[in-house]
Amino acid sequence: MAKTKIQWVDYVFNPWWGCVQVSPACDHCYAMVLARRIGKRLFGHPVEWGPGGQRGYAGEARWAEPLVWQRKAAAQGVRQRVFCGSMMDVFEGLREQRPYLERLYELIARTPALDWLLLTKRPNNIAKLGPRSWPQNVWLGSTIESQQWADQRLPHLLQAECAVRFASVEPMLSPLDLRHVLGTGSGQLNWVIFGGESGVQARGPGAAVHWYRDLREQCRAAGVPLFFKQWGSFRQEGEQLIKLRPRDPRPGRDEPALLDGEVLQQVPAPRA
Repeated sequence: MAKTKIQWVDYVFNPWWGCVQVSPACDHCYAMVLARRIGKRLFGHPVEWGPGGQRGYAGEARWAEPLVWQRKAAAQGVRQRVFCGSMMDVFEGLREQRPYLERLYELIARTPALDWLLLTKRPNNIAKLGPRSWPQNVWLGSTIESQQWADQRLPHLLQAECAVRFASVEPMLSPLDLRHVLGTGSGQLNWVIFGGESGVQARGPGAAVHWYRDLREQCRAAGVPLFFKQWGSFRQEGEQLIKLRPRDPRPGRDEPALLDGEVLQQVPAPRA
């Protein structure tokens, strides 16, 4: 796969496509819509969401791509970030996925110049499905769209020993208090990505600007990098979020996303 448009990584890799929706963040899943549109063309059969749905598993050409990225990064003396996965959940936990997980872990070990960002809505499965110890090029993250899901998911994520533990607060559906878990060390939340929801049905109360500001200040007080990705289908107008019209530019896609006029795109320094 070519370079991705996702601002906080360089590449995207998906061992498979397909998942089961598990929380409100999944309600307007872009991946499910995309899979319905092009999944059959890519895999030769429809890619299905939900329990018992048929997944689409990557072929050999796709598995070879990260090795090319590794060679390029090593030759240039730089590190590159890989998001796994935009079209699936690494720790969904189906038995049929176990061989693909083992192959993924082997691939990660063979690509030390790549930092692998494994994002899940099921951090409770990390200990069960992950290796005994994570290589230094693995960053583990969880989606936490609200305080309820932060309280359920973060305790599992923070138990994992890895290079970076991060949260994807996208879409942000409630105020969040993360002060008790934010920090730069082991057992803490080391990075926060946050942003709004896109699409016709995007959710975003007008007063949500204050949620974003408060999370920004929490991260700053803890010395934790933060990455404001987008407003989604909204824009900031002073103290309010305003729904965009169909032809309006999308901050974060068509132009930089600004929070109070500031671009916030901080990323943790990778471990040597």
